This record gives sequence, structure tokens and C-alpha cells, in this order.
Amino acid sequence: MILIYEDEFYKNLFPLTYLHPVFELRVGLFSPLERILKFYPSSALTLLVREELEEVMRERYPNLNVIAQKREVSDLIKETSLFLSGRALLLEKIPPEGDDSLFLSQDGDLIGFRIKKGKASLPLKAEKVRAFSFKNLWDLIPLNEKLLPLDFPKGKIEGLLDKGVIILGDRKKLFVGKGAKVFPGNVLNLEKGFIYIDEEAEIFPFSYLEGPCYIGKRTKIFGAKIRQFANIGEECRIGGEIESSILMAFVNKYHEGFLGHSYIGEWVNLGAGTNNSDLKNNYTTVKIQIGRKRIDTGQLKLGCFIGDHVKTAIGTRIPAGAVIGIFANIVAEGFCPKSLPNFYWREGQRWEMEKAIATARGMMARRGKELTKGEESLIRYYAQLKG
Repeated sequence: MILIYEDEFYKNLFPLTYLHPVFELRVGLFSPLERILKFYPSSALTLLVREELEEVMRERYPNLNVIAQKREVSDLIKETSLFLSGRALLLEKIPPEGDDSLFLSQDGDLIGFRIKKGKASLPLKAEKVRAFSFKNLWDLIPLNEKLLPLDFPKGKIEGLLDKGVIILGDRKKLFVGKGAKVFPGNVLNLEKGFIYIDEEAEIFPFSYLEGPCYIGKRTKIFGAKIRQFANIGEECRIGGEIESSILMAFVNKYHEGFLGHSYIGEWVNLGAGTNNSDLKNNYTTVKIQIGRKRIDTGQLKLGCFIGDHVKTAIGTRIPAGAVIGIFANIVAEGFCPKSLPNFYWREGQRWEMEKAIATARGMMARRGKELTKGEESLIRYYAQLKG
């Protein structure tokens, strides 16, 4: 029996984890859950989630057992059980059977434990495994740079690669999935790493892609500069310049503007000319505001973290280390504030819940998607918290 759980560190990953459990955050080519499913394809998996996420998780994963994380762990143990942290980025399979043990990531973080029904054999022995983990927002970008090269499969051309495409470097580092199209007039630079263009993605003329980078399924790239470690999710619309950033699914960044060392949630629209800073003028480390705490990340290059369904106006400028809550609507002269709450409208105002939901429905309809009952309930839950 394998159980995937969230621990107290999910709060460190707000705003990305308001509408998602930690195991849905993609780092490298896969999320923690996708990595676990890859290593345990035939095992019965149970997702232990926050109560507010239970309904939406049942909708998204109908073939998995979903339990609200409010019961005692001892009630869930049947024979030998393997508990894996939703923050664990596995690079190898941990045996589900064996002695009672704790499992640590490469940096010594607790990422799971194996225990038999009944009283555990204390003290539990600790074992390091091939895995990484994240605890904070600023962990995600460096880990993405580590994992993208490790996750790349063998190069293969299954889609359309036009003869007019300029390829620099070893073609064996190029993957073009089924139904994908790379049109003439593009440059693919493989000299520093692989380029993975997933199924049905389209790379329109005058784009420059520099590996390692990933272009998700059905995503469209419009004359953009896709720099090293760009990790773009499915069905995004991309223009401008992106460097060392993770974009979840359905992000709209169609126009010019720079995005660097950032993590962007789902259904975000970045208006024309939206730019973020990822390096301070005085070359000192970037600080992040989390609630009332101002935290030094220790990183020289760090961009912004934007929650789901955020909208930015044309010409928006986002400072280094900005944290922007879900459903924030940014219309600001000069730099926008470095920390914005959920449902921010203007200073001292909130986006009205019904209008925010109507906007979400409208944006999703443009991509042929519908807001589910569980998703709407989750949005209403956070809108009513007034936080």
C-alpha cells in the first residue's frame, strides 16, 4: 500500500498550493505525483489531501483513492505501508516492502517512511535514496535546472521538423513528439542541452529555442526566445522571452515581455509588455515577503511566483521576489507591489467572487475547458477566507 501525503510545508509553497496539492507542482519534466506513478504503475495509490482539496482531487484522479488528511495515520496502515511525501522528486523506486524505515532525500530531508501494521520498531533506521525535495518557493527553480537534463528521454523525431529549421548541435538531443510541428525559420540550439517538443505543440517561424528546455503538449510558440531551463506546460500560448522558469498549464503569455527564474500557475494571463526582474541592481540576494515575514532566499537570481488565475495589465512590471496570490488582478503604475493577496483588485479592494469565477469560466471556455464543481467550490472556499 502506497500513500502520498502533504506535510506542514505546503504552506511555504503558497500561492502555488492554494488550488493544488504539492504533488502537482511540476519540477523538471514531471510533478512528484507523475514520478511516483511512473515508478509504481500497478500499485494501489492513496492520496492524503487537505479537506478543501478532497472534492477536486476526486474529480482529477478518479482511479486513485483520495482521503481527506484528517484521520490518524494508524487507521490507514494495512500490513506494510509506504508513505511518500508529496514534495519528493523520486529518481528511483523505493521498495514498498521491507523493514520499518525512514527515507531521506539527497539533502537529508525526510521524504517518506515504510511501516508495518502495529507498533513500529523504534528507532526507525534512516536511509538516503536518489531523490530531491523542496520546502520553499525558491527551491523550485534551482531544482528545475537540475532535473530537466536528468528527465530527458532519447531524442526522436515523430512530428514535423521542416527542412528550413536551423539546428545547432547534436540532433540526438532533439525530441519532437507526434503531431508536433516545427515550422521553417526557427533556430533550435542543442549545444548546451536537449530540446523536448511534446505532442501537438507548434513552433511558429522566427522562434529561438535553446536547450535544455521543454515545450508542453499543444503549446504554441510565436516568434519567442525560449532560453535555457524554460519549462512550459501544456496548452500555453507563448511570445517574448522566457528563461529558467516553470509555467503550469494554460498560461497565456502571447506578447512581448521577459519572464525569468519564475514559477507561474495555471490559467494566468500576462498582458502585453509584462516584464519581471530576476536580478537586483546591487547584485545582492533576493528577499521574499511571506505574510509578515521577509525572508532572504540566498539566491542572486530569482523572479516571481504567481498563483492560478492571475491577470496582469499591459506594461506590468514585477519586482524580483514578488509573490502574487490567486485571482489577483494587477493594474499598477511603475512596479507592482512585491506581495499581493488572493483576489487583489486594486489597493484596498478585492475582486468580487462571482465576477472572478465568471472570468475564470470565460478564459477556460476559450480553451474548450469547463470549471468543475470541485474547482468552483475550492475557489469559493478561498474567496470567503478574505486572506
